[in-house]
Amino acid sequence: MDEPTSDQSTAREIKASGFGRNFSLEDVFKLTYYRFTPEVVKLEILKDGTVRTFASSFSELYWPRDTCTSETAALVFAIEGDEGLKQRLELWIKKDDPWTRRDFVQGHFEGDEHVRRELEWKADNVFFANWWQAVAQKTAEHEIQQLVSSGRPFNVSTFDDPFKLRVDHTRYSPWPLSPHRPYHLLSISSDEKGKKTRFCAAQQCLSYYRYSESGKQADISMGVILVDPVRRFHVLDFKWSAWRLDGNLEERVIPCFIQDVPKVESDTGGDHGNHHGIMVSGNTATPYFEARPLDRLIRALKQAANCDTILNPERIVKTAMIEIACEDLSLVVKSISRALDDIELSLHKDAVLQESMSQWREQLGRWQNIFVHQSLSLQRMSKILPLLGSCSESERLEKTLARLETDVEWISRRTQTTFQSAMSSIAIVESARAIKEAESVAKLTQLAFFFIPLSLVAGAFGMNIKEFEEQLTWWHWVAVSAGTSAVTYCALYRSELASNLYQLPSLFESVRKAGIHRFMSRWIRIIRYVMRPFTDEMFGKMWLGLGWGVFLGVIAALCVGTWKLAVSDLSVGAKVSISIFAIWLPGVPLALYLMIFVDCLPCILCLCCMGRRRKPKGENP
Repeated sequence: MDEPTSDQSTAREIKASGFGRNFSLEDVFKLTYYRFTPEVVKLEILKDGTVRTFASSFSELYWPRDTCTSETAALVFAIEGDEGLKQRLELWIKKDDPWTRRDFVQGHFEGDEHVRRELEWKADNVFFANWWQAVAQKTAEHEIQQLVSSGRPFNVSTFDDPFKLRVDHTRYSPWPLSPHRPYHLLSISSDEKGKKTRFCAAQQCLSYYRYSESGKQADISMGVILVDPVRRFHVLDFKWSAWRLDGNLEERVIPCFIQDVPKVESDTGGDHGNHHGIMVSGNTATPYFEARPLDRLIRALKQAANCDTILNPERIVKTAMIEIACEDLSLVVKSISRALDDIELSLHKDAVLQESMSQWREQLGRWQNIFVHQSLSLQRMSKILPLLGSCSESERLEKTLARLETDVEWISRRTQTTFQSAMSSIAIVESARAIKEAESVAKLTQLAFFFIPLSLVAGAFGMNIKEFEEQLTWWHWVAVSAGTSAVTYCALYRSELASNLYQLPSLFESVRKAGIHRFMSRWIRIIRYVMRPFTDEMFGKMWLGLGWGVFLGVIAALCVGTWKLAVSDLSVGAKVSISIFAIWLPGVPLALYLMIFVDCLPCILCLCCMGRRRKPKGENP
C-alpha cells in the first residue's frame, strides 16, 4: 500500500444498518486508522569503502546470509516504522539474544534518556542518538495541534462530541502515536503578507543494534537502525446524511511540519516512489525544512564511509548518527540564542512583557528541560567516539561535540539568567501597577469621606420621622452636614493634624518680630522701587483694580466649576447640593476676603514696617 499524502484520500461508506447501533468512535478508528507500511532499506558496505543501498524486506533481515558476497564488509538494515514495527520485528527479536533485542526495541519507542543510558551501559552493542532538530510549522498545522492538545480534536464547537450528535466535522489525531517525540516552540516569524510561521525544536532519535552473522566466506558485521517516520496528522472528515443515520467518511494525512521534497532514486535504477526510493542528492532548501530521517541517515552513512580509511562498520554508523545530531543541534542552539536576544531586548517594554510573559515562561522552562537532557546525550556521545579508534572524522566530531557541550552549558545558564530577569521585570511592572491602583483607591477613599457622610445626613433628614416634621430647616441640614464632614475629615487626616498640633509650639517659638519686620521691609522697598513712576492716586486705583480682579477671578472659577458640575452624570439633587454647599457658600466669602486683603495689603505692609524709634538722649519729644 502506497503512503497517502495530503493529495490522496480514501472514502468509505458506512451503512445505516450497523452504524447507529453497533459502531462507536473506537470502532471507526480501528477501521480507518492510518496504517503505515514499514520500510526496510539494506545498506551494503563494501570492502572498498562504497555503500550500496537496496529496497529490502523483513524476510531478508531474518536470513541475511544469502545476500552477502565476498565483497561485503558489513550489512546495515535501516527500518522506518511506527508502533506496528514491534510486531514485524518479533521474529528477529526471538532469533538471538531476545532480552537485549526486546529492550532495544522498547527503548527506541518508549524509553527516555535515562533508560537508554542504562541499556548502553549493560550492552556494548547498543547505541542511541537522540537530539533536537529545528523545524518549521505553518499556522494551520499549529491550530490542529492546539485542538489535539486541548482534548477536543475536531473543528466544530459543540457541547458534546460531534460524532455522538451526528454533526458534520473534521477530526484530527497525531501520527505516529508511538514513538511519540515532542516538539517545542522556538520563535514565530511573519512574511510580507502577514502569514506566520512557527519555528520549533522537534525531538529525534536513531537507535543502532550491532551483531554478527555467518556469511559465505566469514562472519559479517550486521546492524539494525530504527528510524522515526515523518510526523503527520491523521484527518477524518465526517459528513452525515439528512437523517443522521449514515454518512460518508474520508480519510487523509497531512504533514505536521514544512517538508523538503527532493528527488529520490535508488542505486538499482528507476524511481520507486516515496517508499522504496533513496535520496542521494541535494540538501534542504532551508535548514528548518524537515527532511526525511531515513534519507538523511543514508546520505550521512555514505559520507562517513568515504572518510573512513580503515573501514570500521561500527565507527561508520555511529559517526553518521552523531554527525546528524551535531548538525541539527547546532541550529537549535543558534535559534534559541536568537530567541533569547529577542526576549532580553523586550524586557523594558511593559506592554510586550505583560502580553508575552506566560508564553515566555513556558518557552524558557521547556528550553531548560531540553538542555538538561541534551547535555546527558552529548556526554554519552563524547564517551563513545574515543572507543571507536582515531581517524580524521572522529577527531573532528570530538571537537564538534566538545564545542556543543560548551554551547549547551552556556545557553542553559543564559536561559536561567533570562528567566530571572523576566521575573524581576514583571515584578517591577506589577509593583508599578499596584502603586497606581493604590493611588486610585486613595482618591476614591477621599471622595467617599466627602460624599458618604452627606448622603447619610441627607438620608436621615429625608426619613418620615414624626419628631422631625416641620421642625428642621435647611440650616439644620447645613450645620449637621458641615459638622459631620469636619469630623470625618479629621478622622481621615488625624495623623497629619496630630503632627501639626505637636509642631505649633515650635512654630510660634520660631516666629520673631524682628524677622517679620525685616521680611516686610524688604518687600516694601521692592514695591516702592517698582511703583516709583506712579503717583499716589494712580497707585491707589491700580491696587483697587487688582483687588477687584482677584474677586472676579475667583467668581469666574466658581462659575466654571458650577458648569462642569452641571454637565456631569450626577443626579439633580447632588448637583444642587454640591454647587451650593461645596462651591458657592465657601467660594463667595473667600472671594470677598481676598479682595479686601489685596486692597488693604499696602496699609498692612506700612503698619508692619513702622517700628518704634528710640529717641536720642536730650531730645525733646
